[in-house]
Amino acid sequence: MSLRTPLQQHIDSNIILSNPKTKQGLICHRYLNKCGNIYSAKISFIALGEVMHRILFKLKTEDQDELFRLVREVIKERNIQICTMPNDIKILEEAIDLGRDPNDTLILACAVSDGAHDLVTTDKKLRDLKKFKNTRIVHPKDLP
Repeated sequence: MSLRTPLQQHIDSNIILSNPKTKQGLICHRYLNKCGNIYSAKISFIALGEVMHRILFKLKTEDQDELFRLVREVIKERNIQICTMPNDIKILEEAIDLGRDPNDTLILACAVSDGAHDLVTTDKKLRDLKKFKNTRIVHPKDLP
């Protein structure tokens, strides 16, 4: 019996930031629980920056410490790796040509240049692309 290698996926910031009290947030939470087991997950430095920005500038001060702790726990417990910047300038240029939001462009280019099987996001505009190069762009509800 051969062991199956977990699929490499990149996580968009909205997966971590989803409110677990909503239907979509619950789907994202279930997905994150599979990371480290079924999925080999990474988050780009850009997506992580979006998470930190939301915590620092959009939330009440009294909630910030708890959320920083939770984000750290999720990344550590689920063995989510951090990917820096796209390592292939040609892919970055092609992603820029798609005309998307600058952060989405960098997140997509990171996933593709890192060889991710999937970019997991709740962002409909990104998911409308369906695929860029060899990387699928999917909602966590569409994953096994």
